[in-house]
Amino acid sequence: MTIFECYQQTKKLLKDAGIVDSSFEARQIIRYITKLSNNEIITHYADSLDMIKETMWKSVVTQRLNHYPLQYILGEWSFYGLNFYVGEGCLIPRADTETLVDTAFEFMKKNEKARVLDLCAGSGCIGITIANRFKESTVTLVEKYDVPYSYCEKNIHKNSSETLSLVKADVFDYIPDGKYDLIVSNPPYINAKDMENLSEEVLKEPDSALYGGEDGLDFYRVILRRYPEYVNDGGMIALEIGYDQKDSVISLMEQAGLKDIGTAKDINGIHRVVYGTMINV
Repeated sequence: MTIFECYQQTKKLLKDAGIVDSSFEARQIIRYITKLSNNEIITHYADSLDMIKETMWKSVVTQRLNHYPLQYILGEWSFYGLNFYVGEGCLIPRADTETLVDTAFEFMKKNEKARVLDLCAGSGCIGITIANRFKESTVTLVEKYDVPYSYCEKNIHKNSSETLSLVKADVFDYIPDGKYDLIVSNPPYINAKDMENLSEEVLKEPDSALYGGEDGLDFYRVILRRYPEYVNDGGMIALEIGYDQKDSVISLMEQAGLKDIGTAKDINGIHRVVYGTMINV
């Protein structure tokens, strides 16, 4: 089977299985098994797969047809132009979360040496991306669970983020060292009802990174009750939210005494981030 035939067959199998972006995923799978770039694949379309690669292809396609996440198969995923290791037990970085990074960037343009705290860090994609852009910032990532913590460690080394520190702790208990100019978090926020309707792919991701309590707001309550005291005057808290949580999180920010509260929409026009400023009167 040639690389072109492999690509065509992969695309058809994925499309028939209801996988939406079958062309994109087929290219990613071909890149993974051949170790070729997109341009190299085009120039090697007529090359035949050897037996090892064809066996590998069959295994990968079978996993994907069983709705095993493509990101876990590949072992890494791109986020804001950087590559991050991911695997079972670690939340997959998503384009929606880039909205939170955009919000952080806008704040940090005025304070490039900011102290930043990333709560529920997971793979570390948020804090690492911030540190990578703003080299003079100081970023602390907080993650409780062993598996994402280990991925976070590897991603810090992968992306040469020298100004980062990683703390193994639960945000419910963690006491920061001093105050910060910016606190960011993509906490678990899916409620009990929505947990019952997740796709097969999402169900392969860890519940601990998804479930935010009966109404999905448990982590917001904790973060917005405890962490304003660790924000410098004029500093900001920015949180990723679920599709229907804007009003609830705004209300929690108001109760926490934050000012200049605003929201940012993701690429689909959904309110994805709520942010507020700490103003000490």
